[in-house]
Amino acid sequence: MEPFLYEIVVAVNQDGVIGVTDVAGKQRIPWLSEATRSEATRSEATRSEATRSEATRSEATRSEATRSEATRSEATSSEATRSEATRSEATRSEATRSEATIIKSVSVSNVTLKSEEETQMVREDMRRFRELTMGHILVMGRKTFESLPKRPLPGRTHIVLSRTPSKYDEKYRNTENVYFVRLEYLEELLQFLSYPGSNKRIFICGGEEIYRHFLPKTDRLHITYLSFNLYLEEGERTSHFPELDLHENFNATESTEIMDGKCIFKTFERKRG
Repeated sequence: MEPFLYEIVVAVNQDGVIGVTDVAGKQRIPWLSEATRSEATRSEATRSEATRSEATRSEATRSEATRSEATRSEATSSEATRSEATRSEATRSEATRSEATIIKSVSVSNVTLKSEEETQMVREDMRRFRELTMGHILVMGRKTFESLPKRPLPGRTHIVLSRTPSKYDEKYRNTENVYFVRLEYLEELLQFLSYPGSNKRIFICGGEEIYRHFLPKTDRLHITYLSFNLYLEEGERTSHFPELDLHENFNATESTEIMDGKCIFKTFERKRG
């Protein structure tokens, strides 16, 4: 049997970080969680804009009512005049609250603009990952699988490595294209899934321990370099892509820079001989 051709696909930031694990041992993919955070920020900005619009309409309605009341007040007693003064004070208070909302909205908008570039990088990396892996086999650890925003990913076969695969039989028994297996039985399963003529490629998708195991036998690397700032919660720790001398063991065969070099796609082929 010929050896399998393994390909690693990974996104790292400027510090080599590939993932974040919280105090409970749950892993998250930082690029996706930060993109979600940015999306929530944009939603908050949208809500603030809706609030301002509603406040504007309410203010217009109140102004019209004030003008009508002023007309009626010309023919009313001094008591009506005092009531009008009270309403005017309420109008000024409402205007003060509206101004506070606008200041808050400006602050939120600044945060959105600051993170929009990072969000765009995430979108580009996700697009590349989808194009590379669609129709093929993904091999990953259990924590990485559970950190996916949608699982299983459409159009791909997932092999999830676990020391106790039987624990997940019931949960994923009726889920297509998901196989939990121990590492020692991986190649047996791959023989079944990547049968001759299937043209199935095998992508190693992490996390750190999985990358470390497969790196010595990997033929091709697809690395996305992201200029991405992480926001860690208390007690969280980062995981990293294993250090290696790329130039010693691999040849760079493809390099694409976008967004003024803040997002770089590179492909490396292992040197032969």
